Amino acid sequence: MKLIQQVTGLALVAAILALTPGCNTTEQGAVSGGVIGGVLGTAIGAATHHPELGAAIGVAAGVTAGAIIGSINEQQRATLQTQYPQTWQTLQHNDQVYQQQQAGQPPAAQPPPSAPQPAGQPQAASAPADAPTPLTIADIKALDAAGVKKDVIIAEIGRSNSHFTQADIDALQQSDPNVDPAVIDCMKKTMGS
Repeated sequence: MKLIQQVTGLALVAAILALTPGCNTTEQGAVSGGVIGGVLGTAIGAATHHPELGAAIGVAAGVTAGAIIGSINEQQRATLQTQYPQTWQTLQHNDQVYQQQQAGQPPAAQPPPSAPQPAGQPQAASAPADAPTPLTIADIKALDAAGVKKDVIIAEIGRSNSHFTQADIDALQQSDPNVDPAVIDCMKKTMGS
C-alpha cells in the first residue's frame, strides 16, 4: 500500500510539472518531457526497487509531459510568425522571461523588439524587460485565429499577467464571436485584479 502511495505521489508531482504553464515549442516540450520522465522514472524505480518499471513509466510520463508542454504546433507557430509577428514576439519574450524566472537567472537587459501594430489594434502596454508583456485583444484574436488551444491561451493570459476590462471583452466578442467561452471567462477573472 505504501508503494502505491509513493508512486501516486510521484505521478502527481510529474503531472504538476507537466501542467506548468508555458508556451514552448515542440522541441522545448520534448526536452522538458524527457527531463520530467527521467526524474519520475528514476524516483519510481528507486521506490519500487524495479528500475525497469521506473524506466517504462518515466518514458510514458515524458511523452505525455512533452506533448502538453510543447502545445503550439509547427503550423500554429508558422501562422503566428508570418501573419501575427507582434503576437509571436510577445509570446517569445514572455517565454524567455518565464524560463529565466524558473531557472532563477537574472532577466535579459533588452525588452522585446517592437513591431508596429496594424491600424485599429491597440498597442500592448510596455513592460519592463524583466516582466512579461501583457496580451492585448489583438493577441487573443491572433492566437485563436492560429488555432491555438484554449488551455494554452488561458495559460498565456495568466503567465503574462494580462488584465482586461469589460470593454476589452465586449470588443473581442463582437469582433471574434467564436472565441472559446473558457477564454472569455479567464479574461473576466482578470478584471479588478
